[in-house]
Amino acid sequence: MKSIHRVRTLALDPTTPGFAFAALEGSGHLVDWGLVHMAAQDAAAYRSRVEKLLDRVNPQVLVVEDMSDSRRGGRAPRRADIAEKCARARGIAVKRVSRADVKQMFAASGTTKWEIAVAVSRFFPELSPSLPKKRRIWETEDRRMAIFSAASFALTFLRTRGAEKR
Repeated sequence: MKSIHRVRTLALDPTTPGFAFAALEGSGHLVDWGLVHMAAQDAAAYRSRVEKLLDRVNPQVLVVEDMSDSRRGGRAPRRADIAEKCARARGIAVKRVSRADVKQMFAASGTTKWEIAVAVSRFFPELSPSLPKKRRIWETEDRRMAIFSAASFALTFLRTRGAEKR
């Protein structure tokens, strides 16, 4: 019997009050997920929470959004950079995935965030109870959508990594 090396991947998506995360073992097993809400919004508090999560999950790879061509505000890219520095200091590989990469990976299911979230919830049924209803254009986005974004970053990285190895 061959032993299969399964990469533990942690994906983070910074949000206004904190961050969302999804941890995968290989590409088919969701180990952990959630939203981290922080009362203190400073960089030190953010770094501390990311470090605690890295200690708990112990990933080989951290995946964050590539926001170089993004319209997201200044806080999200700074927080992604903080997470990257924390991971690199621990010897964890860091990969960046753009929204365009995610849309391309999930193109068969749709390219809106909600359509991608539905596809992710089909792949990981345990996330289905967290899937918010489709929002109307005048409603703000449900904060739980960030969990699906994080999971889509991880899946996109793992699937493109698998395609590169072939």
